[in-house]
Amino acid sequence: APQAFSATVSANHDRPKNLAAIIGQEEVVLQLRLAVAGAQLRGERFGHVLVTGSPGVGKSSLAQVVASELGVPMISTTGMLLRKSTDVIGLLMGIEGGAVLFVDEAQQMSPAAATVLYQVAEDGSVDLLAGTGPDVSATTMPLPGLVIVAATTHPGKLSQSFRDRLTIQLTMDE
Repeated sequence: APQAFSATVSANHDRPKNLAAIIGQEEVVLQLRLAVAGAQLRGERFGHVLVTGSPGVGKSSLAQVVASELGVPMISTTGMLLRKSTDVIGLLMGIEGGAVLFVDEAQQMSPAAATVLYQVAEDGSVDLLAGTGPDVSATTMPLPGLVIVAATTHPGKLSQSFRDRLTIQLTMDE
């Protein structure tokens, strides 16, 4: 079975490494600068991000820049690989400390997977169940510093509930 994630290491050295290196997306850069500075000044967790735009405008590169600006690693997956809630939970179990979870083509993830990400975006944690029947027990796994960056070419295919939890919404121009 394919793994639901892979660490992203770009072989393309032309990709921007920080906000200053992004060309032609002035509004997006300004919004991200304000969001990063605001979170740092308030000592708060950085918001979750929805990036929309046509194919090839740099949504994946922007996610890597967000991780770089926050000083955390990026874990990358695609919505197509997130079919069950356990796919998302398995991905989250490997995260220690802060990270950017980049979900490309987020509109392709299943409703079950999206529901797990709702909780992560809203509460900064995920509920885990162990056991079966009367022996089932629940525990909450905190995910401090986890930032979700969801990218899509079709934002209308994402549920309103999911979009509402992504508080930084960016549209990249061609």
